[in-house]
Amino acid sequence: MNGLLIGRDLQDMVASRHVSGLSQIDSHWQLPKMTRFGLGIITALLLAVPFVNFLAPVLGAAMATHLVHSRREAGQ
Repeated sequence: MNGLLIGRDLQDMVASRHVSGLSQIDSHWQLPKMTRFGLGIITALLLAVPFVNFLAPVLGAAMATHLVHSRREAGQ
């Protein structure tokens, strides 16, 4: 469950900052569900490792930014 929620939160966080015109829902910037789940699982697993958990939010945000931008560029 954490993987689903963290993945969705990271995707929305990046999209709200980097994708303009979010008043209309565009599917070209949204990540596929399995990719979003994988992003959330990786971040959740990094949060479980001592001392790595300090870097996990930064790494998760960087992964989400990369995935959203590559998805948005592929849709254009």
